[in-house]
Amino acid sequence: MSSTHQQRSEINRSFLRHLREDFERHGADVIERVRMAEPEKYLAIVAKLMPSELAISVTTSPLDSLTDEQLELLALRLRGCEKFLDANCTTIDAIALPQEPLALHKDIID
Repeated sequence: MSSTHQQRSEINRSFLRHLREDFERHGADVIERVRMAEPEKYLAIVAKLMPSELAISVTTSPLDSLTDEQLELLALRLRGCEKFLDANCTTIDAIALPQEPLALHKDIID
């Protein structure tokens, strides 16, 4: 690294360190004063700090990737489970509790 490049790098680090220290001491007060006295400048600064493009991700359901046939099969299985629970469970505080061990009803679940 050239000595000029080193000097510039040291000056940059020093400047950023002093800027950080100054902001830690006075930043919130200065921001408030600018916001109150010159709201257009405040908004311009905020706008400059905003990213030019926002990455938005849309969360999808795992069910979105299923075909209609797969969804119908899933619905049939859920109806079977519902019938099994209705016939074999007692409800206490909205929690279904099996009356017999589930292993005895494996043929219904599969």
